Amino acid sequence: MFWLIFHIMFGLIFIVISLASLAGLVLHGPEYTPGNFVNMTALCIASALAWVWAFFKAKETWYILNSR
Repeated sequence: MFWLIFHIMFGLIFIVISLASLAGLVLHGPEYTPGNFVNMTALCIASALAWVWAFFKAKETWYILNSR
């Protein structure tokens, strides 16, 4: 049960990070230097992959808990 809560919690944290960095790109993109723009884009992509992975692991943990 701990791992299910753990993965869901961090999935939600990474969703917030992903949406915040995406909002920063959309609202302040022209103000960024090329290096900052690349870093924010990488942060957005990495956090999106992280929350997808976290929810995939939560689903996997849920199936393991239900099979017992």
